[in-house]
This record gives sequence, C-alpha cells and structure tokens, in this order.
Amino acid sequence: MNSKELKKRLASGIIDNAYLFYGEEDYIKDTYINLIKDTVLQDDITGMNFTRFDEMPTVDEMLEAVESAPFMCDKKVVMFNSVGIMASSLKKDLKNAFTDVLSDIPDYTVIIVKEHESDKKAFSKPVLTAFEKAGAVIESNY
Repeated sequence: MNSKELKKRLASGIIDNAYLFYGEEDYIKDTYINLIKDTVLQDDITGMNFTRFDEMPTVDEMLEAVESAPFMCDKKVVMFNSVGIMASSLKKDLKNAFTDVLSDIPDYTVIIVKEHESDKKAFSKPVLTAFEKAGAVIESNY
C-alpha cells in the first residue's frame, strides 16, 4: 500500500490493527503515524494509551504493552520506533513472540512499526508475512 491509499482509508474511517511504515521518507511516515494516533486516541483524556518503544523491548514488555487493556478509552496505540523489530537478525524469542502477537492482536490495540529500512527484503520473512495478514504495510519513498 502506498501513502495515497492509506490516506483514503483513514479518510473513510478505516483503522487497521497494525501498520508497518518503511522507506526513506520520514516526513511521510511521521505525518501518517500522527494522523493514526490522533484518530485512534481522540478520546484519550488521560494520555495513558500510547506506548512508544525507542529501544528493543523484552518479550514481557512487548506482551504487556500490546495485551493490556486501554485505560478509560476504547483503543490504545503501541509503537515500535526504529527498533529493528522487523529485522531478519531479530532474536528468535522476540521474532516468535512478535509473530504470535501479530496473529492475534486484541481489537483494542493498534500496533505501529516505523522502520528506516527502505527494502522489504531486509525484513524477517515470517514476521513480514504475519504483518501483511494483520494490517497495512506502507512504503514511504521520495
């Protein structure tokens, strides 16, 4: 999916449970990530329903963030910000856990993954396949 298709889906009110942004253009990625966050968390008066990982989480931290219920809101957002969660070199326990999470995302959780990688071939094939089934994969190039 490209960013124009994503814009149409969001304008129609369609929110997927998972988004993978990759490519060279950070501005496009950040713009759509913020739009998704603002849409999903518009009723979040507490500010407690957004979790952002800037470093690779442990399996337990990841599961807690994804599976815990939102607080005083319908949905929550969990973001993996350029931590390499899609990398083929990801440790096996994390790769398996993330693949499992993607196969059964709670309805109240939206997962956003932002990667700097510009080529999908560098991603773990099983994780990418699980992601393509779970949500939207958006290429953000110049």
